[in-house]
Amino acid sequence: NFDGSTTAAQDIFAVRVRSYNSSNTLLDDVDLNNLVSNGGGPRANGTQVWSNVAASQTSGSQLLTIGIGPQNLNDAGDPLLSTWAYYTVDVVGQKSAGLANYSGSYASLRFNKQGARCGYDGVRFAWKNEFGVWDYYTFTLASSEDTAIERQGYTQSFVNYSTTTNSVAYDKQRRGALQFYNKLTNNRKANSDWLTQEEADWLKELFFSTNIYQQIGTEFFPLVITSSTLVEKTNPRTQRLFQYLIEFQPANQPNARL
Repeated sequence: NFDGSTTAAQDIFAVRVRSYNSSNTLLDDVDLNNLVSNGGGPRANGTQVWSNVAASQTSGSQLLTIGIGPQNLNDAGDPLLSTWAYYTVDVVGQKSAGLANYSGSYASLRFNKQGARCGYDGVRFAWKNEFGVWDYYTFTLASSEDTAIERQGYTQSFVNYSTTTNSVAYDKQRRGALQFYNKLTNNRKANSDWLTQEEADWLKELFFSTNIYQQIGTEFFPLVITSSTLVEKTNPRTQRLFQYLIEFQPANQPNARL
Protein backbone atom coordinates (compact mmCIF):
# COMPACT_ATOMS: atom_id res chain seq x y z
CA ASN A 1 0.00 0.00 0.00
CA PHE A 2 1.90 3.02 -1.27
CA ASP A 3 -0.47 5.90 -0.47
CA GLY A 4 -1.02 5.28 3.24
CA SER A 5 -4.65 4.19 2.92
CA THR A 6 -5.97 1.78 5.56
CA THR A 7 -8.83 0.50 3.38
CA ALA A 8 -7.37 0.11 -0.13
CA ALA A 9 -4.17 -1.18 -1.66
CA GLN A 10 -2.68 -1.24 -5.15
CA ASP A 11 -2.73 -4.19 -7.50
CA ILE A 12 0.91 -4.91 -8.28
CA PHE A 13 0.97 -6.64 -11.64
CA ALA A 14 4.68 -6.48 -12.45
CA VAL A 15 8.02 -4.92 -11.64
CA ARG A 16 9.67 -3.29 -14.65
CA VAL A 17 13.48 -3.21 -14.77
CA ARG A 18 15.20 -1.07 -17.40
CA SER A 19 19.01 -0.95 -17.61
CA TYR A 20 21.12 1.73 -19.30
CA ASN A 21 24.77 2.29 -20.18
CA SER A 22 26.81 5.40 -19.32
CA SER A 23 25.45 7.15 -22.44
CA ASN A 24 21.85 6.68 -21.18
CA THR A 25 21.13 4.17 -23.94
CA LEU A 26 18.51 1.56 -23.01
CA LEU A 27 20.14 -1.87 -22.86
CA ASP A 28 17.33 -4.10 -21.63
CA ASP A 29 13.70 -3.91 -20.54
CA VAL A 30 12.42 -6.76 -18.35
CA ASP A 31 9.15 -7.40 -16.51
CA LEU A 32 9.11 -9.49 -13.33
CA ASN A 33 5.50 -10.64 -13.00
CA ASN A 34 3.80 -10.85 -9.62
CA LEU A 35 2.67 -14.50 -9.75
CA VAL A 36 2.17 -17.34 -7.30
CA SER A 37 5.04 -19.20 -8.98
CA ASN A 38 7.35 -16.28 -8.14
CA GLY A 39 6.34 -16.21 -4.49
CA GLY A 40 3.72 -13.49 -4.98
CA GLY A 41 0.16 -13.61 -6.16
CA PRO A 42 -2.69 -14.21 -6.03
CA ARG A 43 -2.43 -14.41 -9.86
CA ALA A 44 -1.48 -17.83 -11.19
CA ASN A 45 -0.68 -16.42 -14.64
CA GLY A 46 -0.31 -13.02 -16.30
CA THR A 47 -3.56 -13.23 -18.29
CA GLN A 48 -5.76 -13.19 -15.17
CA VAL A 49 -7.30 -9.82 -14.39
CA TRP A 50 -7.50 -8.41 -10.89
CA SER A 51 -11.30 -8.54 -10.68
CA ASN A 52 -11.15 -12.34 -11.00
CA VAL A 53 -8.43 -12.99 -8.41
CA ALA A 54 -8.87 -10.22 -5.83
CA ALA A 55 -10.96 -12.46 -3.58
CA SER A 56 -8.07 -14.93 -3.48
CA GLN A 57 -5.79 -12.37 -1.78
CA THR A 58 -4.42 -13.55 1.55
CA SER A 59 -2.14 -12.08 4.20
CA GLY A 60 0.70 -13.90 2.47
CA SER A 61 0.22 -11.92 -0.75
CA GLN A 62 -0.44 -8.55 0.91
CA LEU A 63 3.21 -8.05 1.85
CA LEU A 64 5.61 -8.59 -1.05
CA THR A 65 9.39 -8.68 -0.97
CA ILE A 66 10.86 -8.18 -4.42
CA GLY A 67 14.45 -9.14 -5.22
CA ILE A 68 15.75 -6.42 -7.55
CA GLY A 69 19.49 -6.39 -6.87
CA PRO A 70 21.93 -7.46 -9.63
CA GLN A 71 22.29 -10.94 -8.13
CA ASN A 72 18.51 -11.28 -7.79
CA LEU A 73 18.08 -10.45 -11.48
CA ASN A 74 20.78 -12.95 -12.39
CA ASP A 75 19.09 -15.67 -10.31
CA ALA A 76 15.78 -14.89 -12.03
CA GLY A 77 17.36 -15.53 -15.44
CA ASP A 78 17.56 -11.85 -16.43
CA PRO A 79 21.20 -10.86 -15.81
CA LEU A 80 22.33 -7.31 -16.44
CA LEU A 81 24.64 -6.73 -19.41
CA SER A 82 28.26 -6.06 -18.46
CA THR A 83 28.07 -2.50 -19.85
CA TRP A 84 25.26 -1.35 -17.54
CA ALA A 85 25.83 1.87 -15.62
CA TYR A 86 22.46 2.14 -13.89
CA TYR A 87 18.99 0.64 -13.96
CA THR A 88 15.53 1.76 -12.90
CA VAL A 89 12.82 -0.25 -11.18
CA ASP A 90 9.10 0.61 -11.39
CA VAL A 91 6.20 -1.12 -9.67
CA VAL A 92 3.24 -1.05 -12.08
CA GLY A 93 -0.36 -2.21 -12.26
CA GLN A 94 -2.33 -4.04 -14.95
CA LYS A 95 -3.66 -2.46 -18.13
CA SER A 96 -5.57 -5.47 -19.39
CA ALA A 97 -5.20 -9.26 -19.48
CA GLY A 98 -1.52 -10.05 -19.96
CA LEU A 99 -0.43 -6.39 -20.25
CA ALA A 100 1.26 -4.10 -17.73
CA ASN A 101 0.27 -0.46 -17.32
CA TYR A 102 3.42 1.57 -17.94
CA SER A 103 1.66 4.94 -17.88
CA GLY A 104 2.12 5.17 -14.13
CA SER A 105 4.23 3.75 -11.33
CA TYR A 106 3.36 3.06 -7.71
CA ALA A 107 7.02 3.29 -6.69
CA SER A 108 10.34 3.87 -8.44
CA LEU A 109 13.99 3.22 -7.60
CA ARG A 110 17.26 3.80 -9.41
CA PHE A 111 20.39 1.69 -8.88
CA ASN A 112 23.77 3.15 -9.88
CA LYS A 113 26.83 0.97 -10.40
CA GLN A 114 29.45 2.05 -7.91
CA GLY A 115 32.78 0.44 -7.12
CA ALA A 116 35.17 0.96 -4.23
CA ARG A 117 35.82 4.60 -3.37
CA CYS A 118 38.89 6.20 -1.78
CA GLY A 119 40.43 2.74 -1.43
CA TYR A 120 37.56 1.45 0.72
CA ASP A 121 35.34 -1.45 -0.31
CA GLY A 122 32.60 -0.16 1.98
CA VAL A 123 30.57 -1.85 4.69
CA ARG A 124 27.32 -3.51 3.59
CA PHE A 125 24.59 -3.77 6.22
CA ALA A 126 21.48 -5.96 6.24
CA TRP A 127 18.80 -5.29 8.84
CA LYS A 128 15.25 -6.25 9.71
CA ASN A 129 13.03 -3.23 9.00
CA GLU A 130 9.71 -2.12 10.48
CA PHE A 131 7.78 -4.52 8.22
CA GLY A 132 9.79 -7.51 9.41
CA VAL A 133 11.67 -7.96 6.13
CA TRP A 134 15.27 -7.29 5.13
CA ASP A 135 16.76 -4.04 3.88
CA TYR A 136 20.30 -3.53 2.61
CA TYR A 137 22.64 -0.56 2.31
CA THR A 138 26.38 -0.08 1.81
CA PHE A 139 28.31 2.65 3.64
CA THR A 140 30.78 3.42 0.86
CA LEU A 141 33.13 5.98 2.39
CA ALA A 142 35.91 5.67 4.97
CA SER A 143 35.71 2.94 7.59
CA SER A 144 37.93 2.34 10.59
CA GLU A 145 38.54 -0.41 13.11
CA ASP A 146 40.20 -0.65 16.51
CA THR A 147 40.49 -3.38 19.13
CA ALA A 148 40.34 -2.57 22.85
CA ILE A 149 42.17 -5.04 25.08
CA GLU A 150 41.27 -5.64 28.71
CA ARG A 151 44.00 -7.47 30.64
CA GLN A 152 44.24 -9.05 34.07
CA GLY A 153 47.40 -10.47 35.64
CA TYR A 154 49.60 -10.77 38.70
CA THR A 155 53.28 -10.63 39.57
CA GLN A 156 54.89 -13.85 40.70
CA SER A 157 58.25 -14.26 42.40
CA PHE A 158 61.18 -14.24 40.03
CA VAL A 159 62.82 -17.05 42.01
CA ASN A 160 61.20 -20.46 41.78
CA TYR A 161 60.86 -21.40 45.47
CA SER A 162 59.11 -24.66 44.62
CA THR A 163 62.42 -26.37 43.95
CA THR A 164 63.51 -29.02 46.44
CA THR A 165 67.19 -28.09 46.33
CA ASN A 166 68.93 -25.51 48.49
CA SER A 167 70.45 -23.70 45.55
CA VAL A 168 68.30 -22.15 42.83
CA ALA A 169 69.85 -21.49 39.43
CA TYR A 170 69.35 -18.08 37.87
CA ASP A 171 66.90 -18.34 34.95
CA LYS A 172 66.48 -15.20 32.86
CA GLN A 173 63.52 -16.75 31.05
CA ARG A 174 61.43 -17.06 34.19
CA ARG A 175 58.50 -14.67 34.10
CA GLY A 176 57.70 -12.16 36.85
CA ALA A 177 54.54 -10.41 35.61
CA LEU A 178 52.04 -12.91 34.29
CA GLN A 179 48.82 -12.19 32.36
CA PHE A 180 46.15 -14.82 32.79
CA TYR A 181 43.19 -13.06 31.09
CA ASN A 182 42.89 -11.02 27.87
CA LYS A 183 39.54 -9.76 26.55
CA LEU A 184 39.35 -8.29 23.03
CA THR A 185 36.61 -5.86 21.99
CA ASN A 186 36.55 -5.01 18.29
CA ASN A 187 35.06 -1.57 17.55
CA ARG A 188 34.30 -0.36 14.04
CA LYS A 189 33.06 2.80 12.33
CA ALA A 190 31.72 3.45 8.84
CA ASN A 191 30.70 6.59 6.94
CA SER A 192 27.80 6.68 4.53
CA ASP A 193 27.85 8.39 1.17
CA TRP A 194 26.09 11.75 0.87
CA LEU A 195 22.39 11.21 1.57
CA THR A 196 19.20 12.95 0.55
CA GLN A 197 16.49 13.56 3.14
CA GLU A 198 14.48 10.61 1.83
CA GLU A 199 17.44 8.25 2.06
CA ALA A 200 18.32 9.48 5.54
CA ASP A 201 14.77 9.00 6.84
CA TRP A 202 14.82 5.43 5.53
CA LEU A 203 18.26 4.64 6.97
CA LYS A 204 17.18 5.61 10.48
CA GLU A 205 15.68 2.13 10.69
CA LEU A 206 19.21 0.72 10.53
CA PHE A 207 20.09 2.49 13.78
CA PHE A 208 16.85 1.44 15.48
CA SER A 209 16.81 -2.20 14.36
CA THR A 210 17.80 -4.93 16.81
CA ASN A 211 18.62 -7.50 14.10
CA ILE A 212 21.59 -6.33 12.00
CA TYR A 213 24.22 -8.14 9.95
CA GLN A 214 27.26 -7.25 7.87
CA GLN A 215 27.26 -8.88 4.47
CA ILE A 216 30.67 -9.92 3.13
CA GLY A 217 30.29 -11.73 -0.17
CA THR A 218 27.61 -14.35 0.39
CA GLU A 219 28.16 -14.57 4.16
CA PHE A 220 26.36 -12.65 6.91
CA PHE A 221 27.91 -11.77 10.29
CA PRO A 222 25.75 -10.51 13.20
CA LEU A 223 26.48 -7.00 14.50
CA VAL A 224 25.59 -4.81 17.46
CA ILE A 225 25.12 -1.08 16.84
CA THR A 226 26.94 0.95 19.51
CA SER A 227 26.15 4.47 18.24
CA SER A 228 24.62 6.25 21.23
CA THR A 229 23.21 9.18 19.23
CA LEU A 230 21.76 9.73 15.77
CA VAL A 231 22.58 13.17 14.37
CA GLU A 232 19.91 14.11 11.83
CA LYS A 233 19.61 16.99 9.41
CA THR A 234 19.56 20.22 11.39
CA ASN A 235 19.25 22.95 8.75
CA PRO A 236 16.87 21.97 5.92
CA ARG A 237 17.32 25.34 4.20
CA THR A 238 21.05 25.12 3.53
CA GLN A 239 21.96 21.51 4.35
CA ARG A 240 20.72 19.61 1.30
CA LEU A 241 22.95 16.57 1.70
CA PHE A 242 24.61 15.04 4.74
CA GLN A 243 26.20 11.82 6.04
CA TYR A 244 25.70 9.25 8.76
CA LEU A 245 28.50 7.87 10.91
CA ILE A 246 27.66 4.48 12.37
CA GLU A 247 29.57 2.74 15.18
CA PHE A 248 29.21 -1.01 15.61
CA GLN A 249 30.78 -4.19 17.00
CA PRO A 250 30.72 -7.82 15.87
CA ALA A 251 28.19 -9.75 17.95
CA ASN A 252 30.84 -12.47 18.30
CA GLN A 253 34.09 -10.88 19.46
CA PRO A 254 37.50 -12.35 18.50
CA ASN A 255 38.99 -14.98 20.78
CA ALA A 256 42.20 -13.83 22.47
CA ARG A 257 43.44 -17.42 22.83
CA LEU A 258 44.56 -17.99 19.26
